[in-house]
Amino acid sequence: ARVMSLSYDEGDKLAKMIPARPGVSLTEALDESSDFREAFDKDPTSRRVIDLALRLEGVNRHASVHACAIVISEKPLTDYTPLQCAPRGDEVTITQYGAYELEELGLLKMDFLGLRNHTVIKHTVEMVHRQLGVEVDVYNLPEDDGKTYRLFSRGDTTAIFQFESSGMKRYLRELRPTTFEDIMAMVALYRPGPMAFISEFIARKHGRKEIKYDHPLVVPALSNTYGVTVCQEQVMQISREMAGFTRGEADTLRKAMGKKDKDLMLEMEEKFISGAEKNSVPKATAEKIWVDWEEFARYAFNWAHSACYAFVAYQTAYLKAHFPAYFMAATLTSEMDKTDRIVTLLGECRIMGIEMLPPSVNESDTAFTVVDEGIRFGLGAVKNVGRAAIDSILETRVEDGPFVSLGDFCSRVDLRTCNKRIIESLIRAGAFETLEGHRAQLLEGLETAVTSAISDQNDKQRGQISLFGESAPEDVVDQLPELPASFDYEADGRQRVQDEKDLLGFYVSGHPMDPFRTDLESFANCSAESLGESSAGALTMGGIIGSFKELTTKKGKPMAVFSCQDFTGTFEAVVFPETFEKTRELLSEGNMVLLRGTRDADEPKLLVDEVVPIAETRAKMARVVHISISSEELDDVAVETLAELVGRNGGNCSVLVHVETKEVGQLKFKVSGSAVDPNDDLLESLHAIPSVERVWLSENG
Repeated sequence: ARVMSLSYDEGDKLAKMIPARPGVSLTEALDESSDFREAFDKDPTSRRVIDLALRLEGVNRHASVHACAIVISEKPLTDYTPLQCAPRGDEVTITQYGAYELEELGLLKMDFLGLRNHTVIKHTVEMVHRQLGVEVDVYNLPEDDGKTYRLFSRGDTTAIFQFESSGMKRYLRELRPTTFEDIMAMVALYRPGPMAFISEFIARKHGRKEIKYDHPLVVPALSNTYGVTVCQEQVMQISREMAGFTRGEADTLRKAMGKKDKDLMLEMEEKFISGAEKNSVPKATAEKIWVDWEEFARYAFNWAHSACYAFVAYQTAYLKAHFPAYFMAATLTSEMDKTDRIVTLLGECRIMGIEMLPPSVNESDTAFTVVDEGIRFGLGAVKNVGRAAIDSILETRVEDGPFVSLGDFCSRVDLRTCNKRIIESLIRAGAFETLEGHRAQLLEGLETAVTSAISDQNDKQRGQISLFGESAPEDVVDQLPELPASFDYEADGRQRVQDEKDLLGFYVSGHPMDPFRTDLESFANCSAESLGESSAGALTMGGIIGSFKELTTKKGKPMAVFSCQDFTGTFEAVVFPETFEKTRELLSEGNMVLLRGTRDADEPKLLVDEVVPIAETRAKMARVVHISISSEELDDVAVETLAELVGRNGGNCSVLVHVETKEVGQLKFKVSGSAVDPNDDLLESLHAIPSVERVWLSENG
């Protein structure tokens, strides 16, 4: 439908007519769905779409390329396999045979994985040593570091290798890992297949479920993972001890699982069950263990793989816990070319209490740097500012010291590489805010400063001197025009952050949605960052509407497609005609909205059903104020402060207190007889109580 340029709703309407049964064919759909058959019989466009789809059904849709596999041969590869150019067009040559066929031919396939995280670790350690004089040996970190495990337990794992997804963060908060083996286990379990056992693993760790073993012979292999199969090595050990497998047979079982070889798995199943019976293991027990393994085998990790991943995760978490600003600066630098990723990391910095500062001609390097006040944007992030201009600024600053004024800057840098347009971009991006004058004055005085500086530089090059034997006076370029307060657009925070957004691609010193952060975090169950992981179902998202495009369907009805940015990135939203007609006045560029809908079945897009102005969400939707408290830090003062705040903020929202305890996990208490108004003052005051970890709102308890 899309290739034929049909509208989204036309293709979606046809797709929804197909029975929601796994593996159903289009031929079966025509027999089972009367709507689908009617569309095929009576609508020429639908008939054309379905007819083409029937002819294409079952055809491979693309040639996939392994992310990091290299094929090694002692002879030219063309002696063994046909080759082709990679479909992604990056001049990479690939084999036309798949991995398993290549191994059968006797070729060696090796996976070489390059991790950006290693560069982040290296740069963090270098910055810490250079600026703090502290040596950090990331290969000999304490394995029982409390700060690191608390970071994992809170789910504060944005930028932590393998632990960034929203699902992983949720499980970490439930697991509250206390050992390196816990981290290894989560790396292994958070995969298709093993993921089904995560809840059981967590419940057993915290004693909420009894640790059970299917048979005494599995205890040696599973005792360290609470009776749950986590890795391939455990399967190998159990197969040897329970079914008498040799080491070679156990390794064959591992390969069969790893390669998802159905025929070999069937052969190994027969051998495992018969071998277990010979060791007096009931057949039903062996079959139950094998069924669990089949689910586990969909994406089983080996323990060594998990250990290596967990080690890198622990390194990054340690650096984030102990040197947060340096770690985030290194991470931001490594992701400079990815706008959505930078948005996510900037949001994380705000959550961590790290102030993000605009670029500065006196403090910034090319990349992100750590200063006393927080993290300073690099000059390389400013649009229209090239490498030559940056080099001129940095070299001049190193040779002659910091710049003291706009005039001083224009006089000293090479204006052939750092021209007026570049300086204007730097001013609007905030790079001169540490110097004299506000942005409006600097912009107004730029023409004079540049003209005077060019004249002065030309005179110096010609060797011209004044009548008094000195070079032409420079103080003229230091004079900034006097402007009325109305010209100071810094007083208008919206213009300031919009300038930063235009020139840096991000909101730096503030975000237009900051006043509504609690509302978005409370009522949205999905973000731009997690939309790709979300499955079908009701989703609530929100943000600032960006690029907006109104379209017309084949039937002449208006609809819209637009981008929307939240604190984690940008996502695409689609509004079909029926919804667009009801919400049209709310949908325009710059509006801040809460969107409800469903995820597109094929792509990470939100199909919008409802639109609510974000400023109205609290009044319309908030019914419960949730307060999460740490039992370790709870004292009489905190309780009295909490009671006093609840008592003097009367309203219509009930109060639910969540207390995290080591003994029984999370307890919930409804504060009876109390209802509050969830105003900003109350929420800020609750956040200020030391024992309060989180405050949020909901539509129900």
